[in-house]
Amino acid sequence: MRPTPSDVRNLLIVATAVAVSCATGHVDPAEAQSAKQKATKSRINVESLNVQAERLEESFVRSTAELALQYERAGEYERAKKLLESVNKLKPGLPNIKKALERLDEEILSANEIDVTVSVSDSWGPAVATVFPEKTFRIQASGTYRFVTTLECGPDGFPTATAADMQRGIPCGALMGLIVTDGKPGKAFLVGSGDEIQPKEGGILFLKVNAPTGHKSTGEIAVHLSGYVYVPK
Repeated sequence: MRPTPSDVRNLLIVATAVAVSCATGHVDPAEAQSAKQKATKSRINVESLNVQAERLEESFVRSTAELALQYERAGEYERAKKLLESVNKLKPGLPNIKKALERLDEEILSANEIDVTVSVSDSWGPAVATVFPEKTFRIQASGTYRFVTTLECGPDGFPTATAADMQRGIPCGALMGLIVTDGKPGKAFLVGSGDEIQPKEGGILFLKVNAPTGHKSTGEIAVHLSGYVYVPK
């Protein structure tokens, strides 16, 4: 049966209405309601996931801190510190974690104790300790000695040859250190009565007083080392 002119006219009206609806962005009320419900449900799911994530973080912090404490009690300070540092990266600024890390740093710097005496009449030697790159060690020195020299000195100071064994920038008579890495001596540094030192290069640590060649000083300085140090082989 062929459509009548009236049927064709009605179809054109419907098609035009649909086209106008699409062009003007008209959305069916039922479809809009469905989309809104989906968005609300999605938001609720994200909030639920956030709650789960927070609980998981709290559980991780609590269990990791407890494990670190057990390592600390067992004397495994390095392992304990690494665990707490992982917590600090996840949740920076937690007061208890900060205090625990400070306590561990002190424990590490107080461990591996070495006691030596430095004869002020000696040059660089003997070897005092093995130290490690970027690892802090603590050194404390005490005692007095007699600084003696019969060397002639003019207004310009000691002659160049006499002062060859002295280091610029370090007080005369002060205790100083030097690290030899793979057979190559580094730059001498002031030790004085003590400091916490983090060397850039590892190697063998030597100590001596900053005095001119040919001095006749006598006595010994007591030195206590701890932290990342080991008795040299």
